[in-house]
This record gives sequence, C-alpha cells and structure tokens, in this order.
Amino acid sequence: MPSTSLTHPELRNGLSNHEPMVISALRELGATKAHLQRYQALMAPKIRPMDAPECPIANDAQLLDWRGRRENYGGVFEYLSGQYQTLGLQPFLNHYLPMLAEGISGGAFHPLIRLGHAVHDRNDREVVAATAYWVWAYQALAYPSSDKPIAADPGDVLESLLNDQNWPEHPFEMPTITEAFEQVVNHPDYAALRFQITPDSLSFQRLNQLAIDLFWMHDDFTLLHGVTGMLAIGRVRRWLADERLLLEPMWRALVVAWLSTGLRWQPAEEPSSLPSLSLMQLRTLAAHGTRDHTVKLVAACLANFRKTERALYLHAAEREVLNDTQLQAMI
Repeated sequence: MPSTSLTHPELRNGLSNHEPMVISALRELGATKAHLQRYQALMAPKIRPMDAPECPIANDAQLLDWRGRRENYGGVFEYLSGQYQTLGLQPFLNHYLPMLAEGISGGAFHPLIRLGHAVHDRNDREVVAATAYWVWAYQALAYPSSDKPIAADPGDVLESLLNDQNWPEHPFEMPTITEAFEQVVNHPDYAALRFQITPDSLSFQRLNQLAIDLFWMHDDFTLLHGVTGMLAIGRVRRWLADERLLLEPMWRALVVAWLSTGLRWQPAEEPSSLPSLSLMQLRTLAAHGTRDHTVKLVAACLANFRKTERALYLHAAEREVLNDTQLQAMI
C-alpha cells in the first residue's frame, strides 16, 4: 500500500476530500464507469497530494502524540499501513478504534464515514487512509462539566434539552463544521445543558432512528452527516468485539451537531406512504450525481431502507434529489 497512491484527506481549499467516499457510494448506486471517470475529472483540480511524512512514527505512543494535531498525515498513514499489513482488518480495527472513538466528530464525521465505506468495500488501502484521517482530525468533545448520566431515551432528552435554556437560535457560523463544534462546547451557556445518558440507554437502532428524524425535521446540512455517520457505524461495528464502542461518543457528537445549528425540536409528520419517485428512480438519479453529499446521503438512505423498510428514508432521499438542480433536469 504505497502512500504515493493516495491523496490528502483534505482538498486544496481545506474542506474534506469526499472523492473516495463518493466513488464508493456511486458504485453502490450502480454508476457507470464513464460517470465515475467524469466525477474524478471534476475533482482532479481540487485534490491535494499527500504530503511526504514530516516525522516517522515508530510506535503507538508516538502515533497518539499526533492525534488531533492535523499534521504529519503522511507519517501517520505510513505507520498505520505497516500495522495493517501485520494485523489485518479485524485486529487492526479492534486495536485502534478504542484509541480514536472519543474523537468521532473530527473532520465533521468524515473519517468515520470514510471508514464505513472502506469496510463495506473491503478496501484495505482505504481502511488505512480513513483511520489515519481519524488520527489526524481527532476531535474529542466534552460533556458539560457538571453533567451526570441518567437513564433516559435519547429522543426525549434531545426534545427537552433546550426547554427554558438560553441557547442561540442561529447557527454557529464558522468556516467548517468542526470549528462550529468547538464553538458549541466553549459557549458559556453549554455548561448549563444536561444530556449525558447511561450506556444502557443507547442502542444503535435508536441513534440511527434519531439521526434520520433530526435530518427530516429541518433538512439541515450539518445534521445530514448524522445519517451517513450512523450508516458508517452500522458497517464498522460488525467488525468490533465491542459493538457499542462508538455509540456513546456518537450520541455526544450528534447532540453537539444539533446545538451547532441553533435549531429547536420541531416534530415533523412522518409520511405513511412511499414517495413519488421509486427506489429504482432514486438510485438511478443519484448514480448520475456529482454533488458529494447528495450521492452519499441517497446511498445511505437506500441502504437503511433496505435494512429497516422505513419509508422515511426514501422520502429523505427524494427530498435530497429534488433539491439537487443537476438532477432535477433528469426527472
């Protein structure tokens, strides 16, 4: 797995490099080889080459010193490549994800999302790249200092979280989602919030349901990442000895993501019937897309619908397709 064959996890403009994730999602949607090549041609000018290793890494202790520093990606990737070749997929994930779980929100969930695509595709090189990205972008978000865990339903906690609280009703306007999350946990009113719940109150199914519910309420770009992030957890956790490892950090990150939008809980009626566009139409349309988040979200929604048969996923996919001006002309 030569490092020269991979690119930097961020684009030249400093935003996440979605290309590996979108190529994976397009393939899942059945995109043609010609369309994959068109998408890659569009992305080529934006891609940042991988930096040469700034500092060699000799062991895990040194690796952890680079966690969250957003430096030496080439060195991190080079070290983890060797570790992966020694360990193989499952031991590698079980060794490194416990070291990284607390930083799940880093890079706006994109290292997690990229890892989900990688394990789904059984793409060894991408597993290493995603894990290296996670180390590089690691972001641990603290609970409010006086918060104590209680047994409660996550949806109930989130619904009442901002009742009688002085919290901004506007989004935290920052250049990146990651920076907005930092602003949330450093906001003076964050200390008064209470949302820590006991591990037994968290399940994958409930958090997965909550992620799509939040996105459906407001069609918000930040909350979209919760849907694709939960799909990634579903794909990664089957390789973990502790399938619950990522749930508590993800709950905390979902709440911070919600807080960063300035939105309020506003239950939206769940459609009882299927949307106008069929599953096959949604799949075909998204397979012609070039807008990163449309492609990934629709692929995630269709994958979740196949597992849960919850029609809301199809409605969310249809809404995303109809919001994409490029795809509107094909309907």
